[in-house]
Amino acid sequence: MKKANITYDKANMLAPLTRAYLRNEKEISHLFNFESTTENVERIIDQRKKLSPINRTVLVDALKAQYANFTTSKKVNSNINKLSNIDTYTVVTGHQLNLFTGPLYFIYKIISAIKAAKELNEKYSQYHFVPVYWMATEDADFEEINHTFVNNEKLVWDSKQTGMVGEFSTSDIQSVISSLNSVLADNISANEIKDLMHQAYVNHSNLADATRYLVNELFKNDGLVIIDGNSKKLKELFSPVVKDELLHKSSYKLVSETISSFSLNYSAQVAPREINLFYAIQGVRERIIETENGFEVNDTDINFSETQILEELKNHPERFSPNVILRPVYQEMILPNVMYIGGGAELAYWLELKSLFDYHKISYPLLQIRNSFLVMDGNSVKKVLQCCLSLEELFLPENDQVSILLKGDNPFQEKLLKHKKDVDHKISTLIREIEEFDPALIPSLKSTKAGFLSELRKLDKKIKRSVKRKNSTKLNRLSAIRKEMYPGGSYQERRTNVIQMLLPYGMNFLETIKQNTDPFDKNMTILYPDDMDLKRDK
Repeated sequence: MKKANITYDKANMLAPLTRAYLRNEKEISHLFNFESTTENVERIIDQRKKLSPINRTVLVDALKAQYANFTTSKKVNSNINKLSNIDTYTVVTGHQLNLFTGPLYFIYKIISAIKAAKELNEKYSQYHFVPVYWMATEDADFEEINHTFVNNEKLVWDSKQTGMVGEFSTSDIQSVISSLNSVLADNISANEIKDLMHQAYVNHSNLADATRYLVNELFKNDGLVIIDGNSKKLKELFSPVVKDELLHKSSYKLVSETISSFSLNYSAQVAPREINLFYAIQGVRERIIETENGFEVNDTDINFSETQILEELKNHPERFSPNVILRPVYQEMILPNVMYIGGGAELAYWLELKSLFDYHKISYPLLQIRNSFLVMDGNSVKKVLQCCLSLEELFLPENDQVSILLKGDNPFQEKLLKHKKDVDHKISTLIREIEEFDPALIPSLKSTKAGFLSELRKLDKKIKRSVKRKNSTKLNRLSAIRKEMYPGGSYQERRTNVIQMLLPYGMNFLETIKQNTDPFDKNMTILYPDDMDLKRDK
């Protein structure tokens, strides 16, 4: 496929804070250490060496335990073993356990991490870099992940289970597997997908294992290592931060101070709580709240004195789960990471956290925006060419696009505008002249003016409707383009599932994305067929 690039600004993507970061603006330079470039990776490595070392033995043992019942590639096993070496580092991305991988950007994030690690390995022969996917198994917002869209059909996993989604049993998932099978046709590509999803979700007992299997099958040949933070041994390493959070509430103070330093141009992506921890046991993941007598777990009868909760932390560190504020700290505390790859919203909340990392003496990584793609088929490109829209115009609001398409087809638009100005000028002049003669006549004149202008506006609307009727073919093409670009009102990558791309392109789709991913690029990429030329030709 061919590709064309467009800046995130022109694509109307990303929050102002993230855009400022990508532009390396001085105003927010206190929110990160270094700009994300390959040259600055070595500076991050030097920074890591000066801080507390990673417990690589615990990390590797935990990963081997998590992979114990999985068959994977030699490259993955090699990468896990290499993490024992002090010259091995990671490039991490993280994501929720969305059904069937969820929206396309999940795939784009992982491939961005894979390509970044590959590029760093080529640049720094003295080090080794491992791509890592952090599974958000401790997330409890099931309604965010229990559905996906394939061929514009919403597939939903209905379940009454509660608690951390990684622990959800897949015993009640067969109905949504059946729904997927009914949506897909009966051909080689579809049958391969059906078999893959069956193997992942029916042959594994919980959502964490199902997701590990699925992602491993897709990316094992790239050496992707998948980690589950829901581990007692790994949580033991995190216990000092948990204890500080319970006793001193440091993250609330530090992150609040950072947010208060934002100019009016930026807003916080997430707000810290006084205690940014959950208590998690089977079927429960609820906030820990400080009380007069100690601590309680929200919406439960569970409570602790200070002594009891510290004893609980000592005996069961796995029961303390970080929220969105502390999860990055946990991740960087247990992984020898140099770079985190995320979407615009993720980078925005990471930029709130640097002071928290400094406080805990944990290395703050480079932050890199994931690659974004819009995939267009031949029919859509033809419609773009027929509409004579440029790349920049493709991302304009719909009303602006309609104006561009209909420009020149309304011979009365400029004439009506001229008449409006003439009427306004002439009656305003008349009002000033008559006002000295008889002020009582002014209301009548103003009413006449308002009525005439109102009739002109009505006529303008009627003419525009007529122009739209005469240009229905153009507008229908625009509507079809927008449905592909913004299915359900969202960007394609935020709604469409990878299955929809695997059906026409097969597994070659993943290779196409890999070939066109530039991990350090700061533009959105449009992919379209090789035999077409996506350019404006009037």
